[in-house]
Amino acid sequence: TYALAPVIRAARQLEQSKPGRTRFVFCGDGEKGDAWRIEARGLPNVEFTGWVDRDLLASLLQDADVGLAAYTPDAPQGIPNKVIEYMSAGLPIISSLGGETEQLLREGAAGLSYTDDAGLVDAMTQLLDSELRNHLAHGSHKIYTEHFDARRVYAQYIHHIQKIARQ
Repeated sequence: TYALAPVIRAARQLEQSKPGRTRFVFCGDGEKGDAWRIEARGLPNVEFTGWVDRDLLASLLQDADVGLAAYTPDAPQGIPNKVIEYMSAGLPIISSLGGETEQLLREGAAGLSYTDDAGLVDAMTQLLDSELRNHLAHGSHKIYTEHFDARRVYAQYIHHIQKIARQ
């Protein structure tokens, strides 16, 4: 359900309009991987790593400025793990998902949403501004710590189970 073709087109446009300002790193692989690599051929701002281990992924997340959740319009995900993983790294998010993810990003001031190539280019361009990027990064990390951090979630879960057991 990933949609990288629009991202590659945006990468091409951004490299032409703002040379050297953006870098897209795609981790993993899949059935469309070869087609995406061909589409991105010659773009200096696009890198495909293939599958990476936990340590390299952590390093890439630490070096990243933005997390990208690029899904097809018919993707069934509500709030995918990828979005939560980006939040755990304190990254602002750019997402093509509507519904719960779009609402979470908007209400939590954690990221931007897009529906087409132009919207993605616009979101990426907006996040070249470090002030906005830092503001959304703060919102992203706040959502993670308040709603998704395992220590907090499990503590609340234990409290809930104990409350039920006492009834």
